[in-house]
Amino acid sequence: AAPSDELWAAPLQTEDFYPHQTFKDGIVSAALVVVVFILAVAIGAPLEAIADPATTSYTPVPEWFFLPLDELLVLVPQQLIPLVLVLPTGGVLLLLALPFIDRGPERNPFERPAVMVPGAFAVLFVVILTLLGSGRLFNL
Repeated sequence: AAPSDELWAAPLQTEDFYPHQTFKDGIVSAALVVVVFILAVAIGAPLEAIADPATTSYTPVPEWFFLPLDELLVLVPQQLIPLVLVLPTGGVLLLLALPFIDRGPERNPFERPAVMVPGAFAVLFVVILTLLGSGRLFNL
């Protein structure tokens, strides 16, 4: 028998997914919940000062995951704001549809430019907008 036959042969001994693997998955999931709980109690959330309704000097800052969208709103003229609201959603839907559009058998990413070029452009676009937004907000 060739070595490749042993590699692809069926295992001699198997165990059922339920209850063995589900029990192991449950243990790991419970451990992760405990770790997150301990970290939340020990470190806590980075809260700001208590809100003061009498002051108007507070400048709200978007969370890091909204920085690209916030920077896009800053850069685009006010007349195109409805387009800015629709464009990112359409881009994400297009990226989600790309694997269904390009149904080629090739698995090498460098041989699939129809999928990789739009994906790389989207990542670059989001990174640039995030850097511009963080530079504007945090004076970097």
